Amino acid sequence: MKNIAKVLISVSVVATMVFATACVGDLKYDDPYSKYNLDDYVELGKYEGIEVTKPEVKVTKEEVKAEIDARVADKTTEEHKKSGTAESGDKVNISYVGKKDGKAFEGGSTGKGGTDIVLGASGYIAGFDDGVIGMKVGETKDLDLTFPEDYHEKSLAGQPVVFTVTLNYISVPKTVKYDMDFIKSVSKAKSKKEYEAEVKKELEKKKEATAKNAMYGTLWNAIMDNAKIKKYPQEQVERAQKEEEEQLKQYAAQYNMSLDDLIKNMMQMDKTQYKKYAEEEAKRMVAQEMVFSKILQNEKIKLTNSEYKTRLKELKEEQGIDDEEFKKASGGKTFEESVDKNKLIRAFLIDKVCEDALSKAKVK
Repeated sequence: MKNIAKVLISVSVVATMVFATACVGDLKYDDPYSKYNLDDYVELGKYEGIEVTKPEVKVTKEEVKAEIDARVADKTTEEHKKSGTAESGDKVNISYVGKKDGKAFEGGSTGKGGTDIVLGASGYIAGFDDGVIGMKVGETKDLDLTFPEDYHEKSLAGQPVVFTVTLNYISVPKTVKYDMDFIKSVSKAKSKKEYEAEVKKELEKKKEATAKNAMYGTLWNAIMDNAKIKKYPQEQVERAQKEEEEQLKQYAAQYNMSLDDLIKNMMQMDKTQYKKYAEEEAKRMVAQEMVFSKILQNEKIKLTNSEYKTRLKELKEEQGIDDEEFKKASGGKTFEESVDKNKLIRAFLIDKVCEDALSKAKVK
């Protein structure tokens, strides 16, 4: 199953693109634009009969082979060798305690299960990997090392330390062959030819979806270019800013960063630049929401209970979400509860607007 936080954020980002009044059978949600006369804020341009080119959808033998190779590689497991000597390039599991002046320093020790590193590519301070190379499984050894002068933790920069390291085991990949045993473990196909045809069909389906999304993007860009935004409801701009900031906080949390660190280090902005960016991004979002809302009103696009269930099932299949696994990983919450049903409805309405525009487009 895909990383839950990423799934929730991606759905949330899509869903916040549109807030519109729609009759969805028994499903209803609040429309923040219901109190506005959208004619005062937005004027739609041409959104029917837009020219769009469909990308070519073709799957080659090489792509099928590459996909199968990747699936076989995914089945590779690891065997933990409890004997032997560590060599450069080996993936090993080690436990260690780092001490400065005889006392363990913060962040310098592993937990109970140790940690995995690849010798020669661990990224640890100079001499660490070389000290582990040549150790035997089960051996414990002291490494007398020195942190670099420019080390980010000032209290350790240029300081001599001792790492007491234990080599727990050496990981050896246990490869899988592309044979009928592999095919039986992942498919109901009766032969390699049948399985390869199955994989080709799956790749074609993915490429079709990618092509459709590309056309949706082209259509939507044209729709926005053709629309005229007269003014922005300030209340909605402020709401969009708060939502954007919350999404950035969630993104930062995935990397154990604060929002300020993300803005400075990843977005490379100061506070003034970020404030301007946040307002512009909020206005862009509100503009899209108003255009979507106006199209929904004009075209009377609706979402039924049946459509909702079908699209929800397709979304979960696409994201590789298993209901029981999701509950376990999210503290007992269902996917709908975690994402927010209203946001799912909005996301599905976005799809319907794009589908409607594509059905009326001039596809070349």
